[in-house]
Amino acid sequence: MESGFKRIFCLLFTVYCLLFPIQASADVETNSTNYKIKTPTLDEAGQDKSSTNYKLGDSVGQTAQGYSSSTNYKLYAGFQYYGGALLVLSITCNSSVNIPAVAPGTPQAANNNCTVVTNSTSGYTLYTWENNDLTRTLLPTQTISASNLGSYSAPTSWLTGTTTGLGFSLSGSTVQSKWATGANFSSFETSSAAANIYTSPLSGGSTTFVSPYKLDTTTSQLTGTYQNEVYYYVTGSIL
Repeated sequence: MESGFKRIFCLLFTVYCLLFPIQASADVETNSTNYKIKTPTLDEAGQDKSSTNYKLGDSVGQTAQGYSSSTNYKLYAGFQYYGGALLVLSITCNSSVNIPAVAPGTPQAANNNCTVVTNSTSGYTLYTWENNDLTRTLLPTQTISASNLGSYSAPTSWLTGTTTGLGFSLSGSTVQSKWATGANFSSFETSSAAANIYTSPLSGGSTTFVSPYKLDTTTSQLTGTYQNEVYYYVTGSIL
């Protein structure tokens, strides 16, 4: 009789363990002379997985995780927020932009449409620069220099008959007011080191913006085809 009771007890205990897995957690900072663990967590499972087309970092068993916020705080809960490789950030723009033929004193325009996709909770920063001024593709070479155009920090309105060169602007739902919804222009810088033109306050998801281009020349400009390369890139953070 006693042995039968023990068998029943062991069977019930096994079922209980299967239905209610034991969870362990550790959320107190741990440190020593040689290391510091800011937010330790003991999960039931977790591993980096990858193939040719994807990379996945997972952790199983956390009781509370994810991003939440209010007017006064931001909370990044869970182990995965500390994985820098988890940041998703990309920008896609038109591969080329063709500006119609310009008659001096009559500027022409064209748009470059861009989309930024990110999971960053703190928005992103947009940069742009050009490799050189628009340059004539045939001999003799000649460039189209900018004159009376604004700067990245202080774009200005286009003055027809006075402003020459290649200028750009920005337009979008969260673009700073200094760009006047695509009406204020700046010349392109040729160094990526100081090329910050826009910081988006949006967190996560997909956003779009338009970069209007405008071009005018002086009467001394040689006719022909001119070209250059313009670059855009974005930076962001998962935190």
